[in-house]
Amino acid sequence: MSRNLTVSTIPEHGLDTQEFIQAQTAASRVFGRDKDAKIIFEGNSAYVRSDGAICYPSLAEGSRMTKENVLVSRGYADHESSHKRYTHMGTVKKFIQECEASDNGLLRSTANAVEDLRVDHLAIRDYSGAKANLEATCESVYNEFLEVVEVQPEVGQDFDVTMPLMITAEGRKRMGYNAPSIQKTLDVMSDEQRAKVEAFVDLAIECRNPDPLRGTKETIAVSKAIVAAKEKSDSESEEASKGKAPTSGGEQDGESDGESESESESESESDGEGEGEGEGDDSRELNPGTQDSSEDETKLGGSNAPLEFDDFRKRSLEKTFSNHVKSDSSTYRPFSTEHDQYSRLGDNTSMGKYMARISDISLYEREVRALSGKTSTMARKLERALLSTQKRDWEIAREVGVLDPKRLSRVITGSRNVFRMREDRKEVDTAVSVMIDLSGSMYGYEARLAQQIAIALSLVMEKSGVAYEVLGFNNYFLCSSSRPPTVGAGNFSSELAGSGSRRKNFLSRAHKAISSSDRFSRYEPVQVYEFKGFERRLVQDRLGLGVINRLAGGHNSDSEAVSVSAGHLRRRPEKKKIMFVLSDGQPAVTCDFGTNHLAQHLRNQIGEVGKHGIDCVGIGIHSDAVKHFYPNYVVVDDLDDLPKQAFDQLAKLLVGDRFKVDNSELMTSTKAR
Repeated sequence: MSRNLTVSTIPEHGLDTQEFIQAQTAASRVFGRDKDAKIIFEGNSAYVRSDGAICYPSLAEGSRMTKENVLVSRGYADHESSHKRYTHMGTVKKFIQECEASDNGLLRSTANAVEDLRVDHLAIRDYSGAKANLEATCESVYNEFLEVVEVQPEVGQDFDVTMPLMITAEGRKRMGYNAPSIQKTLDVMSDEQRAKVEAFVDLAIECRNPDPLRGTKETIAVSKAIVAAKEKSDSESEEASKGKAPTSGGEQDGESDGESESESESESESDGEGEGEGEGDDSRELNPGTQDSSEDETKLGGSNAPLEFDDFRKRSLEKTFSNHVKSDSSTYRPFSTEHDQYSRLGDNTSMGKYMARISDISLYEREVRALSGKTSTMARKLERALLSTQKRDWEIAREVGVLDPKRLSRVITGSRNVFRMREDRKEVDTAVSVMIDLSGSMYGYEARLAQQIAIALSLVMEKSGVAYEVLGFNNYFLCSSSRPPTVGAGNFSSELAGSGSRRKNFLSRAHKAISSSDRFSRYEPVQVYEFKGFERRLVQDRLGLGVINRLAGGHNSDSEAVSVSAGHLRRRPEKKKIMFVLSDGQPAVTCDFGTNHLAQHLRNQIGEVGKHGIDCVGIGIHSDAVKHFYPNYVVVDDLDDLPKQAFDQLAKLLVGDRFKVDNSELMTSTKAR
């Protein structure tokens, strides 16, 4: 049964790049029915990697994509996600090897065309919302072909070159695509070529099997039949032009039988292959290598190699993203999001597992003891502040209380519920996000002080009924030593990368980008930790809060952490939203534009946070560097500063000007100790 994806709704004014990144990642994972589907934003090109990752170029923050841009981009991901779900990797890999061994590029390209039609049909069957995305992609891609034909008419006249592309156009026309460029593309062919394509598509559209193994085998078998029919037609035409009789049907049949036998043997070998095998060729596309842009230029420059839909799709995507890959000091653009990670204690991420290994309830209890009686004093201050915002309501129709003047007339009827009573109603309609800088400079005393502040805030907000979360962040060192580091704070380990080879490949790409003319705002992956979530009680997340000071290390891209925290708050239903950022300095990551670029981007992010109605407070940990970034800030040098600084700020934000700072009780309790 077909379903519409809610994520497919796109505003008429489009999406900014950050919204697109978040929405596209979610949509592709839902569409591919794979929660671990990898969507990567890296470098300057869009392609599908050999391990199945769907890659977009890294996008400049703050740029706005038009609705058409978003549709074209989504169509690309929908198509690739459908391949991930329905194309059998092992079978395709063997088929590519056969095509390469026989130097049969036409067969491979034809199979790619037929498989594209099969997975598009299944995509629309599963999610009707995918059709609009796929239509937009097709309209853009076929227009790219038409632009080439306008400049190089000979490209469109060579049927050996255009046949695979024409098969996709005719097939999509029959699928009811609303893309005018499809018909214009088909009109490039002669009547004779058109008749052949229609006959080929009659075969291709029969490939509808949703089973990955059987469906892929059917695609290959049909593609072989199509290429054999074309070769037979070409042979007959050539012999007819020479005045010779065509080759007998028996000879052709014999060749077909041989192919079928070979195919059967190949299929038998493929039955044991897994869908996700192989890290070599980009086998899902039946087309090895999609990253080298020079290949497309060669094909479009007069080569006899068959043209495929993917050849023009790459050109289309380059145009789609051309206005969003700007790299200069006025924009913020990370090199890659591939190894950015969000971890909770005990989850399946490398750092989630690491947090679980080092956790112990005694770590949390030790910090609670260190806070001694401070939290109870702070809790009383906050509770008094909240009481000042209470609204008093009357509970009516009661049998006890004071007489309700509006219900006196009911006394003569014998009614007893003519009283009312005052009821205090608290309004703690507030969400608080606490974000902790856990870079290397916080290691030691600073990290422990930040941990104690976070635990103190948690204890007080838990008692006061405030919704809250506690997060932390750092960036990994990109150490390229021959001996990879083990899992730990700030370590870009093989476990984090997924394998030793993936770690090595990422480091190679990153260092190549650093030494190139391309310029990016940061290279190190971002790690965000969730120590206590909004939807969980403190008692459930004490282990997470206990390991905070053990995770300090690496670099810090503060602006991206602020963006994560703000995103969480914007999704909260509470009216009042507050963010605390605990830090000891300024942003520090490998950046092609220098530290001033990072500092300005942090200021910009804090300004954007304020526009969304979020109060942002910087808490300087043994440092006043926060004053350069946060309009509202306090400095905490030790625990004795905590009640007088951080909690006064929290109370002021909760109740406004009506909160009166009074630390006499704190002073008294301090003297008593």
